[in-house]
Amino acid sequence: MKKEQEIAGTETPVLIPKPFEVHQALIPKNRNQLKKSTDKKLKSSAIDGLVNPSPYTYGTFPPESHLQVKGHSRGNFSVKWVKKTKQYLEIASAAGLLRLTPITPSTIRISFVKGVTGTIQDTNWKAQADTAVTWGAKESRSEVQLLTDRILIRVEKANGAVQFLSRDGKKLLAENPSEPRLLLDSQTWNFFAWDKNERLKSKGVLADDFMDLSTKARYISFGQKKLRMPLVLSNKGYAIGVAAGSTVLFCNVRTYGQYIYTQGTGQIDYYFIYDENQERNIEQYRNLPV
Repeated sequence: MKKEQEIAGTETPVLIPKPFEVHQALIPKNRNQLKKSTDKKLKSSAIDGLVNPSPYTYGTFPPESHLQVKGHSRGNFSVKWVKKTKQYLEIASAAGLLRLTPITPSTIRISFVKGVTGTIQDTNWKAQADTAVTWGAKESRSEVQLLTDRILIRVEKANGAVQFLSRDGKKLLAENPSEPRLLLDSQTWNFFAWDKNERLKSKGVLADDFMDLSTKARYISFGQKKLRMPLVLSNKGYAIGVAAGSTVLFCNVRTYGQYIYTQGTGQIDYYFIYDENQERNIEQYRNLPV
C-alpha cells in the first residue's frame, strides 16, 4: 500500500489523505450543525453602513473601452508546489499564490494574489469556515484535487486553471485553461469557459430581482449603494459570489472574452457555491458577510 504523500512547506507537515478521505478531526459531532448554521440569516454584519464607491450603477452596460482586456503577456500559472493546512489548500505558481478555502461543504472561497510570497487579505466576507467542515485533498502528477461532501475541485498542474464539479463528477464550471486569470495593478480579470447554452443571471437587491447575463456584459456591482456582494447564478445549479468592494463587471460576450473583472484591491476573490438549486445557493450567499 502506498504511503500518503506529505506536502512540504508547512510549519507542521500535513499529510494529503488518500483519495476522498476526510479529516476526522474536522468532522462535527452533530452533522446537522452545518445545515443549521446556513439556515440562519445574519442580523448584522461588518458591511452594514458601508457604501460601494464604484461610479457604475448595477445593471448598466459598459462602454466598449471597458470591455477590452488590456494588452499584456500571459502569466505562468503551472503548479510549482502545494501546501495544505487544516483550513485551506495553497497552490503556488510562478505567477502567484492560489488558495482554496472550504467555507461550508457547499461553498469554497477561491483567492489569488501575485507572487508566491504575496499575502491573501481578508475582505468584508468570510475568510475561512466558522463551523467545522469535512474535506480532503490529493495530488497526482497532472492535477490537485479538493473534495467536500458536495463539491469536487480540480486544478490542472499544467495551467493552474480551476475546474468545479459536483461530488459525483458532473461538470459545472471551469476557468479558461489558456489563461485562467490576470492581475494588473488594482485590476483583476478571472477568465471562465461558460457553455454557449448556459443560462446566467445576477441577483439584484429585491428578492425577485434577477438580471439576465447570457451573452451579455453588465456591471453587477452596486455603485453608490449599500455594499453587497455581486452574485451570479447558473441554471446548472451553482453560483459565484464576488468578494469585491468596488467595481465588478461581468462579461459573457465572446468578442471580448468571458470573464469577471474587478477594480480595487488587486486580489482575485470569489466564492463558488453549489447547493444544487437557486434558493439554497442564495441562502449560502446570505451567510457570507462577516
